[in-house]
Amino acid sequence: MRNTTSISEGRPMMPRAQAWVRARMMRTILLATAFGIAGVFATANGAPDATPAPASGADVQKAVQEAIELLAVTAEQEQEKVKKVFDQIKPLPNEAALAEVCKWLTNDEATKRRSAVYILGGLQWKNPNPAFPALRELLKHQESLTRGMAAITLGTLGDTASYDAIVKMAQEDADSYARRCAAYGLGELGDIRALEPLKTIRADKDGSVAANAQNAEERLTFLHDNESASGDAKQVVRGIWIISGSTPWNSERLDRAITMIQSADPAVSKTVLDKAAASPSVAIQNSVKFAETKLAGAAGASSK
Repeated sequence: MRNTTSISEGRPMMPRAQAWVRARMMRTILLATAFGIAGVFATANGAPDATPAPASGADVQKAVQEAIELLAVTAEQEQEKVKKVFDQIKPLPNEAALAEVCKWLTNDEATKRRSAVYILGGLQWKNPNPAFPALRELLKHQESLTRGMAAITLGTLGDTASYDAIVKMAQEDADSYARRCAAYGLGELGDIRALEPLKTIRADKDGSVAANAQNAEERLTFLHDNESASGDAKQVVRGIWIISGSTPWNSERLDRAITMIQSADPAVSKTVLDKAAASPSVAIQNSVKFAETKLAGAAGASSK
């Protein structure tokens, strides 16, 4: 990818939610130098089609290669190109696409290797387990950007077996970028065991690491406080949790979260949102405001 200047934003501005903390991971693909923010990327840009038109192995290989090569020269702000990358992979057979993307995780070219990590975390997969061994290896990679991105992707994809390694990275990695990614990854993983180590990670001397640890702690506390939720209530809780770890440019991830909330029983949704609005966490409060604004907009549009 092209050289771009690094960013260091512990708390990027968000629509009605300036306290949301999420990392701009796209630029980590581009950069050869350590860069700020607690990296993150969308978890819901859509899954590769579960019932696509037949595609040969050569077709899948070519489509993935083209996607990787495009992403490797794409800057974060070029959202149309990023969308094109995901749209290139979505129609492919799910398992075949995953396997082909994973082949790039060992690529010697940093931008292409990171592009593969980004794609794995940016799309939903029916079964992401085959990607876990290679991603776990990347947690030990000599390049901090690759280590950090791998930590986030493993968290996003829900690899609980990586919990100890991600905690260790957040606590001990010599590079602050890797630590802030790992702190964010703990929030994505959704494992409430992380609440204990996050107490010390919040004291990190790097402000972005501390901010991401706080965001992760607040998100996990919200899940813990609502662990008895089931059915529609659990769906709304998960939607709020997703929003609280998102940025405004994660439109498809945010759309998924809003759909989860919107499809729940209205009375149940209101009860959960009202309770969450009283949360001591500003990130959760702002996530509720964002959801309510979106829901009100959708209701207004449907009444016209």
